Amino acid sequence: MINIHDLTFLKECGLHLTAINPETKKPVDKSGYGKWVEWEPDEIIKHNKQRAGFYHDRFNDHEDFCFLDVDFDDKSLIANQLMHQLPVTLTLGKKPNGSAAIETHATFKIPKELKPKKNFELFDSKGNKIIEVLRSTCTWALGHNRHIIRKKEPVMLDADSLQSLFKQLKIINFVTELRKNWPKEGKRDQAYLPLTGALTRDTDLTTLEKENVTETLCELTNDSEVKNRRDKVKYQEKQFKENPEQVAGIKSLCAALNIPTLKSFDYLKREEGNEEFKEYPLIDGHAYSLIKYPPVKFVMEPIFTERSTSQMFGAKESGKTLVGQALSISIPSGNDFLDYKCVKPMPTGYVEGELPGEDLRARRDTILNDYWDKGKKYKAEWTFTLCRDDLEMAGFPYGFDSIAVARNLSNADAEDYGRKGRKLIENWLMGIEKKTGHKPFLFLDNIQALADIDENRASDWTPLLQWTNHLKHKGFPNCFIHHANKSTGTSSGSSAKERMLDTSISFTKLNPEERLDMPGLKNLQTRVKFDKARNFGGGKMDLPFILTMNEDGVFTKYPNLTKDDFKIIELYKDGNSVKDMAQSKELKIAEKTIYKRLKRLKDMEVIKDEKKSSK
Repeated sequence: MINIHDLTFLKECGLHLTAINPETKKPVDKSGYGKWVEWEPDEIIKHNKQRAGFYHDRFNDHEDFCFLDVDFDDKSLIANQLMHQLPVTLTLGKKPNGSAAIETHATFKIPKELKPKKNFELFDSKGNKIIEVLRSTCTWALGHNRHIIRKKEPVMLDADSLQSLFKQLKIINFVTELRKNWPKEGKRDQAYLPLTGALTRDTDLTTLEKENVTETLCELTNDSEVKNRRDKVKYQEKQFKENPEQVAGIKSLCAALNIPTLKSFDYLKREEGNEEFKEYPLIDGHAYSLIKYPPVKFVMEPIFTERSTSQMFGAKESGKTLVGQALSISIPSGNDFLDYKCVKPMPTGYVEGELPGEDLRARRDTILNDYWDKGKKYKAEWTFTLCRDDLEMAGFPYGFDSIAVARNLSNADAEDYGRKGRKLIENWLMGIEKKTGHKPFLFLDNIQALADIDENRASDWTPLLQWTNHLKHKGFPNCFIHHANKSTGTSSGSSAKERMLDTSISFTKLNPEERLDMPGLKNLQTRVKFDKARNFGGGKMDLPFILTMNEDGVFTKYPNLTKDDFKIIELYKDGNSVKDMAQSKELKIAEKTIYKRLKRLKDMEVIKDEKKSSK
């Protein structure tokens, strides 16, 4: 039965509804209007229509997006079992003859300019259509045995995530055909070696993607030797690097499966030398005025945008990690931090290369104390962390692969050995995106622990900064945490790295004579300055300030205090009058100025008027 609630939900998702003809599976004609006419939810109920669906690109002329529907058409239903590997989105399915629900359709939203020119289809070697991406016409969604399986608004895909979707569909298609032809227990080991060899020799799949192919195949065949199968990927990669001719390819795989060909593998094969050469576009002033560029929106206004690379740096115990963690909790939870407004909540991935896991969690728990006390929302399912302890417990005995490695720029030493480390983190980010349906904000803490470079050499920073710049343009904003130079107080290493940054924030631990009187055994007291503020420089938001956090996780922001301010606080607490302060050898400012500063400090509640408090 079709119900008004499901119809209304689809309409609220921006989908345009239609009744469906049960025989043709096409839109139903509304008398006098023709079949390409939108139906309202109450019309479908009123006319007792037994089947309903939605259009993909009709009636979207006034909108800059359209819909794609991924139709899993595998008669064996093997491919359908792998739909969970797609980004979480609106999912439709059916319950044939009262059996368990089967997922059949995943619907996505894409910018209209990314709409494919034709439907994207994937077949197996017998000509069976396994998956089809529908770009026009309509999808039957409700009625008879059709149901909404996952009630979630269609997720918006950008160019990169759309390309990733098509790649994942090709992988699913390949695994589906493998499963149909996979040998029975006892002969599987002979098939996994040529499988991993073929993926290594002839595709551009990452190590993680190849390992996922073997793990998925194990899952589908109830094979318990998952680690043994997965390890063959890195074994074959090593063999291929040392002696490529000795690594078996697709012919050996087909022979092991006793089949003539694997058409699904053709979709994954690396295309050598077929890349179309394109010229850069010529854009004059008239065309430039008309181009509709993707808008850049704030995540945490004004310090972070959704396409930004930033830096936080400071000496040890200056608070950079605490602030980084606080931001990594505020952003996914949709909470403001200090006077910075969380405009766009998004998942966060916090990579910690130095602190033990227990220390990192203790700092997080301190920050969360304030959340529990004030009843603030904490979205734990969007907050991801990764530290060295996590890696060692997961079988990575040496922790993180370096994300950048020193280069001498001569012969083989010029090779970028940090690519694997960066790719592992990028794959981790995509794992977060797949789990949450949203691209995450990346925090890297810290460069010294995660990279092995000569900080003073600009060329060593280049691959790392190009990567972070690449990430932000793919929709993964990021912020790395770094140490300060002991002598200058600036960000350690070559100043060339600052050129590509959007925001650079400096933290300086307050000296003992500057500290505020705060209860408790451990507090944060630091001075914060903005070395670079691309989106907000020159206004009041980039002024330096004092930041504190007490042992209950409460952050407080004060205007920047001078040495004279701290001396006035000290003298006032010792019972000195303004006249006494003016005569002090340690304060060389006029009595009138001391009055003004004292009033300002009382107004900020940095010091409290004892007489008022006693009343």
